[in-house]
Amino acid sequence: MSLDQRAILRPVRVIAIDPYPLYCDGVARVVRQDPAMQLVAEADHAATATAAVLAARPDVVVLDPTTPRLDARRLLALIERHGLA
Repeated sequence: MSLDQRAILRPVRVIAIDPYPLYCDGVARVVRQDPAMQLVAEADHAATATAAVLAARPDVVVLDPTTPRLDARRLLALIERHGLA
């Protein structure tokens, strides 16, 4: 199997970032039901969000831009700067 084929078969890696556990739980439940996706981290505030994104290197970030102490634009710039966008 070629590298391109493995990349296509690899699950989409997802991080959920939201201050409300109910919302993160809902995202997690949807992601876990789909074998084409994999939940790699959850975060509820800025410090854990930044660390999770850098550690897990997700394909998709589901983000509440109103998360306390989280500057969504700064997080998106960080994602881009580290080649994750």
